[in-house]
Amino acid sequence: MEYYLIAALAILGASLLPAFAPPAWSILTYFVLSKNLAAVPLILIGVLMAGLGRFALAHASRALAPRLPATYTKNLENLGSQLEYHREKRWATYGLFFLSPLSSSQLFEAAGFAKYINLTRVTIAFMCGRVITYSAYVLGADHYSGTDFERTIIKSMASPQAVITQAIMIAGLVWLGRITWRQHTMTQNPTAEDPSRA
Repeated sequence: MEYYLIAALAILGASLLPAFAPPAWSILTYFVLSKNLAAVPLILIGVLMAGLGRFALAHASRALAPRLPATYTKNLENLGSQLEYHREKRWATYGLFFLSPLSSSQLFEAAGFAKYINLTRVTIAFMCGRVITYSAYVLGADHYSGTDFERTIIKSMASPQAVITQAIMIAGLVWLGRITWRQHTMTQNPTAEDPSRA
């Protein structure tokens, strides 16, 4: 039970970091290989802690927004209104969080800055996707058995490709706020239902 708690805290801590954190799948795979933990409860713990950490990260970003340049936050708020009030764009957003081929930390930071995006819904979509990906990694952990797993993970985190990818994601987050997005007309109506608060 102790190792399950340690794994949960490690994944939660990594998921709270805004950038350059070890991927949760690597933590899960480490524990299933080195501590022989049961796969199913470990996967569920990973999904829950990753979702909780990212949800908290998004809310922290939303709380930080008033301290950022007004033009930047306004542009991201307008982007959020477009994504949340257009049905097709809303589902595309959920799909992005479900698949999450990009670094999820920057995705959740952007969602936090984009005021109108419903953080509960994108977190649920993220967690549903992670059930699949974490299951694949944990159940396929035999692939890493007999290898220097720690060195493999450190190499994957510190490799030039990993660092460049994170830098590009951070630059993309800055770039999104520099685009002048148009506010969706429904957000200008004070009596309109706000899906971000549902």
